[in-house]
Amino acid sequence: MRYDYLIVGQGIAGTILSYTLYKEGKTIFVLDAGGKNSSQAAAGIYNPLTGQRIVKTWEADNLFPFLQSFYLEFEKFLHAHFFHPIPLYRLFESVEEQNNWMGKASEESFKWMVELNIDRSLYDPWITDLHGGLRCLHSGYIDVQTMLKAWKFFLVQQVLYKEGYFDKNKLTLFSDHVEYDDIQATRLIFCDGVHALSNSFFEWLPFNLVKGELLKITLEKPVHVIFNKGIFILPINDHEALVGATYNWDDQTSLCTDQARDELKEKLHQFYKLPYTIVDQWAGVRPTTRDRRPFIGLHPSFFNIGIFNGLGTKGISLAPYFAHHFYTHLEHHKQLHQEVQINRYFSLYSNGKK
Repeated sequence: MRYDYLIVGQGIAGTILSYTLYKEGKTIFVLDAGGKNSSQAAAGIYNPLTGQRIVKTWEADNLFPFLQSFYLEFEKFLHAHFFHPIPLYRLFESVEEQNNWMGKASEESFKWMVELNIDRSLYDPWITDLHGGLRCLHSGYIDVQTMLKAWKFFLVQQVLYKEGYFDKNKLTLFSDHVEYDDIQATRLIFCDGVHALSNSFFEWLPFNLVKGELLKITLEKPVHVIFNKGIFILPINDHEALVGATYNWDDQTSLCTDQARDELKEKLHQFYKLPYTIVDQWAGVRPTTRDRRPFIGLHPSFFNIGIFNGLGTKGISLAPYFAHHFYTHLEHHKQLHQEVQINRYFSLYSNGKK
């Protein structure tokens, strides 16, 4: 069979890019290694504010209007439910932070995303709230595992999916297409997450992997808001929540650790009042990048080979907008956003060839 695109990887990046191409009328085939990947260990939170200084996340004004319509459409297409809009309550660390936000929240660029005049007694049963906080109005989470499974089921039903590790020895490159086993495709796009580090086409890109761990805990009382103070408490039903996440740049295994468990428990105890029981723990290695911007574009020497990777901790927010952005580049020759195109690191590829 001849396809427009062979996509390697069916995590968040591969799922959203392959669906984007499919709905635009392109023929696709997806090759995935199967088993667990970092996307399956992701909490899936989207939130327009980020960082310890609570700033607007990069490209938020473009990402978040696009995000909502994309996931609603994707749910409808798959007849599945995984898009969960829910407010996020970000606790202030100090009076100074509270005062800073009193002024900032009145700025026009922030009005659409935050609410400050909050009845703090609403959250008294769950948390110790010394300085108040702000409520994000365009936040929530994607049930990542449900989304990935639903898309995989669709692909399998349409005979557009194959499980197996990518083997470069099976790949043959031609001027106008590639061949892999019995698959022909005009372009090959890698969405292979951390496997990019051992991918000879893109191992020169400066990935900066970070391991994250989550806890699943019981809830004594149902809560319908995401709490965030250094860590998040994300209710996934009336009885359970996810708590996370840790950041470890030294350990690149997917094994759960006592160290991360203790760190999350300690931070949880600083503001969460109610008793809980830990029922599970997850770990995954996220494909972040040195400059915290995705890697998107075509290879400098092999023009039929591309990459859509490096979405890091914000893949749920970044993927829909930039998958469409990549599609317009591939099919309509639109210029890629300067901060995401991989040509910013072409010098690393050139130096490695010498």
